Amino acid sequence: MGTYYTNGATRADIIRECLANGTTLAHRIIGANLWTVKGYTAEDGTAARIIVLFLLRADRDGWGYKPVSEDMGPSETNCPLSLLTIAGPPPEGFAVEWRARVLAAHEANSAKRAAIARFTVGQKVQLVPGCRPQSVTLASLKPLRGYDDTGRLYRINPRHVAQPTA
Repeated sequence: MGTYYTNGATRADIIRECLANGTTLAHRIIGANLWTVKGYTAEDGTAARIIVLFLLRADRDGWGYKPVSEDMGPSETNCPLSLLTIAGPPPEGFAVEWRARVLAAHEANSAKRAAIARFTVGQKVQLVPGCRPQSVTLASLKPLRGYDDTGRLYRINPRHVAQPTA
């Protein structure tokens, strides 16, 4: 599936369009991801629910979206847990694996937030691979700042803190 663009459309126009298509039971916007729970009638005539991600994208002529349903196994894992609850049990196939990845990502993020909350000034912290410097000694917690080995002060985005080890 491709991305559907609308000339002259704003981001708000595209969000309204995505929410109007089908029966939207709940939605949340996280960055450029519009997460929705859509209701539909299954082949056997029963009511069913599915999570659909709309990837919002800007183009020089307007905004667009790419719909990705959970049974396609999206790569994004920032779906709110509340939508998983609203959607009910997942359909078979990729949706089961994807929901397991979403739950694992939420658990990892919770562990990371808890570790960051326990940081103390003067503590040495490792950063994710690709960051320079690779580690800092914390100088302040709010905002999160640290010195490298040469004494240079850096503001640290919590996303760049390495995943804590158990």
